[in-house]
Amino acid sequence: MATPHGPDKVLAQVASRLRWARYGHRLSRLVLWTSIVAAVVVLVVRLTGLFDLPADPVVTTVAGVLGLDTVGTGDWTGLGLLSTMLILGLLAFSSLVAILWHERPTASDAARAIDRHHGTKDLFLTLTQLEGSAGDYQPLVSRNAVSQAARVQPFRIVPLPFSQGAIKPALGLAIVAALVLGLPQLDPFGKVAQADQIKAQRQALQKEALKTRTRSEQLATDDADNSPQVKQAIDDLVAALKKMKTSDPEANRKKIDQQRKQLGDLHKMMDAHKLQQTLNRADSDQKFGQIESPKIDKWAKELQEGSTDNLKKELESIKKDLEDFANLDASNPADKKKQAEAMQKMQKKLRDIQSFASKKLDEKHPLAAALKRARQQMKAMQSGDKELAESSQKHLAETMELTKQELQELAQTARDLQQLEKALETARMAQKANEDGETVEGIEGAESLDDYREFYQQLMQQMGDQIADGDGTGNRGFGKGGEVPEDNSAETDFKTEISKSALTAGKVLLSIKTKGQSDTGDARQTYSKSVQAIKQGVSEAIDKEEIPKGYIQGIKKYFQSLDESAPSRSSKAATPATSDDAPKK
Repeated sequence: MATPHGPDKVLAQVASRLRWARYGHRLSRLVLWTSIVAAVVVLVVRLTGLFDLPADPVVTTVAGVLGLDTVGTGDWTGLGLLSTMLILGLLAFSSLVAILWHERPTASDAARAIDRHHGTKDLFLTLTQLEGSAGDYQPLVSRNAVSQAARVQPFRIVPLPFSQGAIKPALGLAIVAALVLGLPQLDPFGKVAQADQIKAQRQALQKEALKTRTRSEQLATDDADNSPQVKQAIDDLVAALKKMKTSDPEANRKKIDQQRKQLGDLHKMMDAHKLQQTLNRADSDQKFGQIESPKIDKWAKELQEGSTDNLKKELESIKKDLEDFANLDASNPADKKKQAEAMQKMQKKLRDIQSFASKKLDEKHPLAAALKRARQQMKAMQSGDKELAESSQKHLAETMELTKQELQELAQTARDLQQLEKALETARMAQKANEDGETVEGIEGAESLDDYREFYQQLMQQMGDQIADGDGTGNRGFGKGGEVPEDNSAETDFKTEISKSALTAGKVLLSIKTKGQSDTGDARQTYSKSVQAIKQGVSEAIDKEEIPKGYIQGIKKYFQSLDESAPSRSSKAATPATSDDAPKK
């Protein structure tokens, strides 16, 4: 039997409030208990340092989304964000669990609450059970329930004291936040320091990997002989040479000056890392007595020819060793030994290439930076951390590919500089011919830079100006300047020897003292010989610049004073020989 609308509405309101009350009670308990668990976790992590939770990556990611500047849990912004995220996470988890797991009241539960509060002796409970029951009392129960429903107030029957139920959970959350913000990180077992070191390596690795990708995008992918800028500059020079007229030397001069300035600026930009020194002389950095590596010398000569093919082959061998290294299982002792051998091979090959870059190129050259990055990544592969080693291996492969691009760019730059040198030389010869009033127009068959260069070289020879063929100082006229190159492979009669002349008097190996009267003048002769020997040794040392210049004058004055005092000593020593006690002949 259907009950009137009044009691049904009251029962529904009471049931809804009962459900909210039970949900709030379950949520309060869940928040409290999860706060206790979180506080214990924070204490264990901060006091022991045995567990490395991924807090920093999460904090930095969320901070990036929110536009906050933080380095992780190492500053107050990161700690505040971590505590906020932890509290919100606890609340969200507890709310979800409370929604899925709480007691849902029935109509009978709502009726019992009304009857218990108003003392209606199970009137509303009976009302909920009238459906399907037999008897004449049903209209009477319904009428009494309707009359009682008018004075039922659901908020008094089931109050919702959220302020009282939220005190303990709020206190638990506050304790968690205080521990996160105020409890320092201890490291009794050294695990935190190790984790910080790995984290720093990982961050540095990510920064270097970003640099690698950025630089790789900047480099050209084509392997053309010359860059577009150099091609355009040479085309402009050839066009200017074609437009020269013998009858208008002033216009010719302006054109050539403009082209020379353009070529000079481009040459300066291309040679920002002093590559021209390597192209002019392969062993410019070689020190006296230092033996250059044949491999490095071979690479330098190859670079002079505008090629880096052998360097690329060396890089390919490193990449192959890296692939073999990746295919080995570190848990297998035999494979672990092979990994160590492969790592040593890769490090040696990389050291050779880095030695070439440091000796033959400027230290700020992008190739040197890429090789340094590769060395760091190779070192990170041996850190012992599996995740860091795998990431380093991946980034090392990218760096090897970038190094290959840098070598390609280096070879192209070398060819560009050579072409610019030819263009500048041609422009200088054209300017000289223009100043001397030579015919500079209508050169038959001249279409390229080489054609004009050959023509002006022949013209300079006819004019009496000798042009240097090599890259050395050259003869009078248009030599390239700089230092004369050396060729270590040339066979000469030079011998590495050291002069055997004595610089000092030498050591006394044996001395025997005897009693008796010495011969006349022996001591004086011995003294004079010793002084002369020392003087000779000092003179040789001065000639060989082994004595600082500031001491030379003092030493000369000292020996001069000895020479001046020698006659007086000789005269005094000769006096006893003329006395009556002197031996007679």
